[in-house]
Amino acid sequence: MLFRSTGVISSAGVGVQNSPLAMAVNLTVGPSATGPILAVSPASLNFMASTGANPSPVTLTINNSSLGTIFPVLTTSTSDANPWLNVALNNPAGAGGSITATVSINDGGLPNGSYTGSITITDGAAMNSPITIPVALSIQVPNPVLS
Repeated sequence: MLFRSTGVISSAGVGVQNSPLAMAVNLTVGPSATGPILAVSPASLNFMASTGANPSPVTLTINNSSLGTIFPVLTTSTSDANPWLNVALNNPAGAGGSITATVSINDGGLPNGSYTGSITITDGAAMNSPITIPVALSIQVPNPVLS
């Protein structure tokens, strides 16, 4: 966690030509930004599907907003222990820039209802690792087709 503050230091002397002298000061206290910092978008994912039809995949973007190279490892978990949530990196590690991952759902015959899971992004060098992205899945009965 970073703390940032700004202020002014003033110095005055009797008979000094440039008195008082004011100097702007910026202070940042916290971990030094010497390694990668992960920035992930979107911060959460919501999928809706009809019974028997998987929703379209979504792209997750992992940015390095600091120095160094990121080597993210992505893992999934679901509250019901069924493997319906999948994630795969699309490109290799990167210095700065971004890496994308494809998030897909395979409902595998799950019954109608609401499901939750998460994607955990870890990077041993990143200062803010791990990051957890919540995932929600809603499976609904498809609308009937009238003929």
